[in-house]
Amino acid sequence: MKWQELHSFVAVAEEESFTGAARRLGVSQPEVSRRVRQLERQVGAKLVQRTTRQVTITAAGREVLRWALGTIDSWERVNRRLDGYRDDDGPRRSDAIDTDPDQK
Repeated sequence: MKWQELHSFVAVAEEESFTGAARRLGVSQPEVSRRVRQLERQVGAKLVQRTTRQVTITAAGREVLRWALGTIDSWERVNRRLDGYRDDDGPRRSDAIDTDPDQK
């Protein structure tokens, strides 16, 4: 399961449209459809009922949507908490030893 598939499914559910989800994600509508189909294959259940006029989330889809929203939220929260530990923008130690002999 890939993040792109989860985000695509969530976008379809929230937008109630593959076209709207594609616009929101900045990808083509066929790409969103492919991602959702792949997710459906992986979970072994139909998540979305598709008609020419409407997208409806199935009962299985509602279960996956609840899980996906929680998972995405948890991931975003842990990433925010880790911001202070990242090498590129984390806090710098003021008591670090200078190892450059030319800097005095």
